Amino acid sequence: ILYFVMGYEKYGQFVLMLIQITKQDVPIFIVIYLIFLLGFSHLHFFASNALFAGFKEGVDSVGRIFNAMLGDIATDDDAEDSVMESLLTNSVTVINFFFVTV
Repeated sequence: ILYFVMGYEKYGQFVLMLIQITKQDVPIFIVIYLIFLLGFSHLHFFASNALFAGFKEGVDSVGRIFNAMLGDIATDDDAEDSVMESLLTNSVTVINFFFVTV
């Protein structure tokens, strides 16, 4: 659809700009986002004192940090979680917020 809109003189330059941004800037953003996601997930995994829990706990850490990066800090459903883990999750989310917005 974008290639058809490119034929109009009024919208052609915006379509070219959108295609250029998609090809150049989005992959860089994804790499930087994955670095932060894996770094904070690694921190969460070590801080949760589940070092010998295995691969499942590591994947769970990535999921929790991904949800926290999206703004979903729901620790109420996990009644077994310690206060330290919820504090860590909240602090990681706040730190990530400042890194991303600055």
